[in-house]
Amino acid sequence: MATDGTNYVLQIKYGNAWKTIGCGTSNGFTGTTGVIDGSSKCSGRYEDKQPGRIGWTMEFAGKAAPVDDADASLASFNQLSAFQKSGTIFQIRQVNLQHPEDIIRGDAFITSLSKTSPDNEAVTFDASFQGRGEYFTTPEV
Repeated sequence: MATDGTNYVLQIKYGNAWKTIGCGTSNGFTGTTGVIDGSSKCSGRYEDKQPGRIGWTMEFAGKAAPVDDADASLASFNQLSAFQKSGTIFQIRQVNLQHPEDIIRGDAFITSLSKTSPDNEAVTFDASFQGRGEYFTTPEV
C-alpha cells in the first residue's frame, strides 16, 4: 500500500518554535554519497571505488504564506528570505504530521529561493536547502 504524501511537511525552527514552510504542494529529501576512486594501474580491468562523504538536501514548492505572518505557525517567504540573505544555518525537518516519528532532520542553509506571482493565480515559491553535517531519522531528544 502506497503512502500518501499529504501529511509530510517541511518545517524550520524559528526562534523556539517549529514552523511549517508556506502551504506546500511538494517537498522532498535527497541523500548523496560521494565516490572515492582508488583505481590505478594496479587495479587491473576493474575499478577500485569506495563510498566517500555523505551530503543531503531538502526541497520545497508551494503557496506563499501571508507576508505579515498572519498564521504564526507558517514560515513566510519573507522569513526564509531573511535567512537566505544572512546565510543563517537553522534546523530543518521533514515530518509526517500523523506519525511524528517518521522524520528526517538536521541543520541546513538556503541555497536557492524563488517566488512567482502569476496573474490571477496563487503566489508560489520554491526553496532548496543544503544540509550541513549529519542528518537524523529519529525525533529530537
